[in-house]
Amino acid sequence: MTREKAIERLAESHSGQVLAAVLAKGYDDNTLSVITEQDQNNVKLFCDTQYAPETVDTLTKAYAEKIIESDDLLHIMRYSTFRNGNEVDVQRFIQRIKDGMGHKTATDIFVADNYEPEDFDTLAEKVKSGAYFPTKYGTLSLSYEVAKVLFKLRVPLRASRKGRIPSGVLNVEDNIKYGDCIRGGSSELVLTIREHMNRNDWDGFYKYLSERNLENISADDISSCYENYRTASNRAKVKR
Repeated sequence: MTREKAIERLAESHSGQVLAAVLAKGYDDNTLSVITEQDQNNVKLFCDTQYAPETVDTLTKAYAEKIIESDDLLHIMRYSTFRNGNEVDVQRFIQRIKDGMGHKTATDIFVADNYEPEDFDTLAEKVKSGAYFPTKYGTLSLSYEVAKVLFKLRVPLRASRKGRIPSGVLNVEDNIKYGDCIRGGSSELVLTIREHMNRNDWDGFYKYLSERNLENISADDISSCYENYRTASNRAKVKR
């Protein structure tokens, strides 16, 4: 669609105020064409976004090339009306999808990148580890398997339901049942636990760890306990 045709279609279906707001952004021809596909509410996202026009043009190009889908684009644009902290990572987001990451997972991580302190690649690696998963509300949640372990080890957890204000976890199974976003523990602690969960001796080590009754457990505590557990296990083998 030509730029002239896109402007003509926008003028036919939207008010002069909306048309002026869209044109004031300085979007390229492709973005204008994509905007013509949207309803009134979604067109407003392109007017209210805090992204630079170049960022939006990059996203609509990815949409036109079928790297992301319409739902992905609109999800990103919706959250961009509040903040724009993730736009520095837009190329990394697109590249991850090209490299094989699922577009929905990548989109949810990219939206979370707007609110989390780490950059997109760091968040993507946390998800890849299996210790976290991205929610559709701009956050990363602990994987439920890890959340259960942390709860057992008495690590304080907080949970939020459908993006609402978080509160302390009293029964982690209830939060899991309702699909809540669960957070808690340092990234170092969480990733260390996830790493141990992938090992063949996890069941035995988890039992050993649960019996230690450690207060304010840290990643260093996990590593220290594992060394002690391995020593004790090796001694038991020698005695047999």
